[in-house]
Amino acid sequence: MQKISILLILLFTVQSFIAQLPMYEGAEIIWGEELKFRGSDKFTKFLGEYKNNYYLIKSLKNGFKYEINVFGSDMNLKQSAIIDMKHHGNYKMKYVGSFLIGNKIYVFSSFPDKKKKINKLYCRAYDINSLTSGELVEIDQFPYEKPLYKGSFNIETSDDKSHLLVYLEKPYKKKATEKFGLTVMDSDLNIKWRKDIELPYTDQFFSNEGYQINNDGDVYLLGKEYKEEKGKRNIDKLNYTYHILAYLDNGKKFKDYELNLKDKFITDITYKIAQNGDLICSGFYSKNGTYSTKGAFYMTVDFDTRKVKHNSIKEFDENFIIEGLSDREVAKAKKDEQKSGKAIEMYNYNLKDFVLREDGGAVLIAEQYYVRVTTTTRTVNGVMTTYTYYHYYYNDIIVVNISPKGEIEWATKIDKYQYSVNDDGYYSSYVLHVDDNRLHLIYNERAKYYFEKEERKNMSRNDKKAKLTIIATVESNGDYKKDILINVSDESTYPVPKLSEQINEKELLLYTRKIKKRRFALVKFK
Repeated sequence: MQKISILLILLFTVQSFIAQLPMYEGAEIIWGEELKFRGSDKFTKFLGEYKNNYYLIKSLKNGFKYEINVFGSDMNLKQSAIIDMKHHGNYKMKYVGSFLIGNKIYVFSSFPDKKKKINKLYCRAYDINSLTSGELVEIDQFPYEKPLYKGSFNIETSDDKSHLLVYLEKPYKKKATEKFGLTVMDSDLNIKWRKDIELPYTDQFFSNEGYQINNDGDVYLLGKEYKEEKGKRNIDKLNYTYHILAYLDNGKKFKDYELNLKDKFITDITYKIAQNGDLICSGFYSKNGTYSTKGAFYMTVDFDTRKVKHNSIKEFDENFIIEGLSDREVAKAKKDEQKSGKAIEMYNYNLKDFVLREDGGAVLIAEQYYVRVTTTTRTVNGVMTTYTYYHYYYNDIIVVNISPKGEIEWATKIDKYQYSVNDDGYYSSYVLHVDDNRLHLIYNERAKYYFEKEERKNMSRNDKKAKLTIIATVESNGDYKKDILINVSDESTYPVPKLSEQINEKELLLYTRKIKKRRFALVKFK
């Protein structure tokens, strides 16, 4: 009886502490009903919003089935339909992707014709109101030789969804020049142009870093050209150059934009296409190598001449770099600097978001991320077993502001600590919401990392373990403030930032999960 009383007191203490926490008042949260899922079921993509309904794709049975789900403005499930993945009978196709364009939902799938050794891409359109499906239409194809590698299709849309790009990743031989295909369609799936491409680089010296299509139907590919082949590269040697390959005017014109910072390592890079065709590139650089960060850069490349029109570099000062480190870590960094002669730099950050503002300025957002692997060996009943553990770290966020003139004005570091084991960091990272001239960064964090050192002195162990969803609001001058958006213990569900998404300037769709239950929330900013 006494043990039960102690447990009740402890539980009441934790609930009392959490209940007294001040909550963020700048948004209203509309919670939907609890949804029961089977173990492998999951939502894979938010398609978009249409007439106050929200459309999502749900994966069933480990990806063997897919379903369209429609949620109303109250975040409750209104309608659903199984996606037809059959090809001329009972042959099952592979799901490739889906998009909400106009009043239709396009679902793409592929099917290899094993007799003819041809991999084919298909599309089926669904009516947005009834969710009834149309005919299966063949979009593209390419031959393959080996059954184990049939190549693949990838689909991207332009920002305004007026154009779709089909990227054909064709099978190629090792150490041969890379080959791929591009097919560009309009929003009604009419083919605008096709092109088979063979790069002047082999796979040993070139890596494809991604591609995009603009609103005019032009295609851009970001790649990294190495001076040394795989296996012979030194991470401390500047042995690579970035390229943006542009396929313009319905694929008739080609331009190769070479990007570099001379004696500095570009550790991460992203780009946007300006209305006049110029390339707006930004990212991070290092003086030491490819696994650390010294500062940020921003450049504008002329569309016609392919020359850099403007280049701005901001080296982070030492106080910014060591911010958040312990005294011991700072002492070690300075000792390593004296010993090796290398500058003090931050552990490498991953570039996550690049936002172009209406006034011509831009914002760069990056997150510190790394994985540590450990193994242990145990002997049970004479049998030795080795266990491997993957430790996922998602830490501080950097926000860099760039003026309309292309000058880097300020950089802000938001302290954050997220750690998990063997879960791919499922509940970690953040989701971004852009609201006029403010940025909202939403992420999960334990209470002990949210509160300052003095505040933690009066907290119990259970208090410190409390799960919170934080919203960090960054103002136009770089100042930021943290608030508690969701009290996880109250709602009994845990947000998944990686599967959440901004809908418009005032709404954010938040996906949450607890064991087999799922729940959506609509965050409406005031």
